[in-house]
Amino acid sequence: MTNMFSSASTRIANNTIARNYNRQLLGSQRLANELQYRISAGSRRFTTMAENTAGGVRAMELRRNIERLQSHRDNAQSALSLIEAAEGQLSNAFELVKSVRERVLQANTDTSADADTRPDVIAGQLRMMRDQMVTIMNARFGDRFLFGGTIIDQPPFAYDSSNPDINERLQFRGFGVMTELNEDSIDFLADRHEWVKRPTYLDIGLGLAFKEDGNIDPNTAYMNSFDGLSIFGEGDTNIIYVIDQMITELERHATGTYNHDAMGALLDKFDASSQQISLQIVRIGSDANQLKFTIDRFNAEYINLEDRRTQVEAEDPEKLIMDMKMAEFAYNAALQMGQRVLMPSLWDYMR
Repeated sequence: MTNMFSSASTRIANNTIARNYNRQLLGSQRLANELQYRISAGSRRFTTMAENTAGGVRAMELRRNIERLQSHRDNAQSALSLIEAAEGQLSNAFELVKSVRERVLQANTDTSADADTRPDVIAGQLRMMRDQMVTIMNARFGDRFLFGGTIIDQPPFAYDSSNPDINERLQFRGFGVMTELNEDSIDFLADRHEWVKRPTYLDIGLGLAFKEDGNIDPNTAYMNSFDGLSIFGEGDTNIIYVIDQMITELERHATGTYNHDAMGALLDKFDASSQQISLQIVRIGSDANQLKFTIDRFNAEYINLEDRRTQVEAEDPEKLIMDMKMAEFAYNAALQMGQRVLMPSLWDYMR
């Protein structure tokens, strides 16, 4: 009888040891697997919100801030690329302006018989420069026309040198730049000012806001469009129109009706038109510097946010690897210890 109770007690003790051993073994295995998963997931402190609710909320907030910052930085970089392209084209236009002025001054002041300074020769040179200027006015950057204002998928300007009417040679959206405000043009002008002179904007993190009329507050976004009419002039101040007038005046030399005073007046008008291009270059250069500063600030802020996110989410990968190796060692040691602690069962003998 005593042996029977002793045998039962032994079996109960063995069962308890086996249960405790299995529980510890499974715990060691789970720990090793968890550490291995955290390493494969990027050495993260936690992989679900349930593991660390406060840390998860903070991590989500930091990720939203990083995503918003990246969007602003990408917009600022796109704007910088655009205005650098516009600045390059306007610089080319200004070089043409200087060449035009230099050649016209030679024609108006040089009284020698030099063939290079003959008014008819210079008139031909001005025609080529004028055509180059029109090409610049229709310059493209990627898939958009730089100086088309809001409408960026169509060339804004068209020039027809065969048109005998100097007022109608340069077309903007199908209308001559000399179009006056009358019953026929009022709709065009309203449309032009609404869709061309009205700028587009990019959100670069200035606190985008809207005015009471529903339009974007220009102080809270970056203007991302260039109106060719404002840059190259409207009406009789348009740079192409003034060049055409100077060409016409130079051609009068052949008939003896060339007027030096009239050309001097045209030069003054030309200088006023070209000054607008120069002012645009200065403004764009200032905007480019401001955008570069903004992008540098975004880069520094991005590094700071990433460091903070890493502190919340990430863990030292070397420490994780060491912990995983220790967990694996503990698991293997437990397997070996089980062979000594657990008593063989009938199934072990049957194998």
